[in-house]
Amino acid sequence: GILPPIGESAWEGAFAEYRATPEFQIVNPAMTLEEFKGIFAWEYVHRLLARLLGLIFAVPLAIFAWRRRLPRGALGPLVAVLAAMALQGAMGWFLVRSGLVAQPRVSPLRLAAHLGLAFLIFGAMLWLALGMARPRHLPSAGSGSLASWLTGGIVVAVFAQVLGGALMAGTHAGYLFPTFPRMAGELIPARLFALDPWPRSLIDDLVTIHFVHRGCGVAIAVLALAQLAASFARPTSCARRRAALAVAGAALTTAGLGIATVLTGVSTVPAAAHQLSALLLFACAIVALHVALQGGPETQSAHPASR
Repeated sequence: GILPPIGESAWEGAFAEYRATPEFQIVNPAMTLEEFKGIFAWEYVHRLLARLLGLIFAVPLAIFAWRRRLPRGALGPLVAVLAAMALQGAMGWFLVRSGLVAQPRVSPLRLAAHLGLAFLIFGAMLWLALGMARPRHLPSAGSGSLASWLTGGIVVAVFAQVLGGALMAGTHAGYLFPTFPRMAGELIPARLFALDPWPRSLIDDLVTIHFVHRGCGVAIAVLALAQLAASFARPTSCARRRAALAVAGAALTTAGLGIATVLTGVSTVPAAAHQLSALLLFACAIVALHVALQGGPETQSAHPASR
């Protein structure tokens, strides 16, 4: 419900329901009522915030649509975003249900789907906001350049990496190797892709999940530096170069925080900062791609002498 338990009797009743679950009986048999209130608060605030976000989006959308204040062609995409937010709520409950069984741990695949959908919603809202805030132009001559392709690749790679991060968290694979760059003394672990058939290792083998995630993190940082170099290799706009710098800075920060996360044994603060930095990187890459695909004055050369 919307309201949390009020009064000691209500809390005792909620705690009694929790004590009947496999999670309490197997994972937290010594948990006290005060500790239960702590985990309840995290879940309650998360769900309440999700509901508030839906209202904050849906109510103004309805008002602007009724008053015909939306830009032309915006209603359909905005309604699609609202539908995705509703689906996200359903996905959250689907995720929670996976942990209410004899094996009290949420499904890593459902966790990845829940987080991935959140990033897709964020990316769609950012893309729509950029389209409304900037005048539309025909694609520029440089929209198919190497820097543009690299930026688009970074958007896709970061999203895939976010899914890998959810698998890292859901399987606890991050705890395996608290060292960098070596993993148990090896740059490339001997038992990669150990499951049969081998694609299963990408979602079920902890060594493979950890290796792929840290390897892709390094690859994204290199890709970001490559698109930065490509943006400076030919005359281009200041907007593109600023966007490329932001992507490169966010990529290096995210990689650094990822290294800090494993070196600290997946401490909460660096792990949370790593995830937030990944969201920032995703946002920077989307903005950079939007700038690259837009024509108009902002794509003119930053070097007048070269024109």
